[in-house]
Amino acid sequence: MAWGAVLLILYSLGLGIPFIALALGFQRAKGSLEWLKRHGRSIEIAGGAMLVASACSSSPAPGDSFFIPLQRYFARFGWPPI
Repeated sequence: MAWGAVLLILYSLGLGIPFIALALGFQRAKGSLEWLKRHGRSIEIAGGAMLVASACSSSPAPGDSFFIPLQRYFARFGWPPI
């Protein structure tokens, strides 16, 4: 039960700290928010294109030709750090 409590505390901190940091540094973050506002549509289009590409490549045959080289690429850099 103690280990579960520790994990819950760590999870809560990991979830909450970014929001607290953003609230404390909101003035500094305003520039980033302005950039996101200006480029929001482009970000949506790029994200949608990546989602469509991922869905199209998830079938078994074409997926192998896409994901195996991608796995090799990430493995060279030790990603994901498991």
